[in-house]
Amino acid sequence: MIIIRNDVEKSIVHNPNKNTIQDICKFLDDRKIPYKIYRQTFEFGQPLKDDEEVIKYLNKWYGEKGINLISNVKDIDYNYNGEIFTKYYCKPKNTAIVVVEKEEI
Repeated sequence: MIIIRNDVEKSIVHNPNKNTIQDICKFLDDRKIPYKIYRQTFEFGQPLKDDEEVIKYLNKWYGEKGINLISNVKDIDYNYNGEIFTKYYCKPKNTAIVVVEKEEI
């Protein structure tokens, strides 16, 4: 069985309807089921038109703490469908893959 899930701490982002990698590993550890875990980090982000749109975006998704993420914004020159984007908010995304052998389930 292979499980792919966001690798996040509950204190940062938590959807009570989804298990995190920490939940899954605890479940397997509690039952003494051996597994292998592979963690990876990659970048994803959002192109934005200008500084004003950057502030709106960060406020919408991160509230008052959004301003602390301004250092993650890069200058770009990107044209998409005739719209010009001059800013890019980049964010690392952590995921993990848990592999459990069939015999162990």
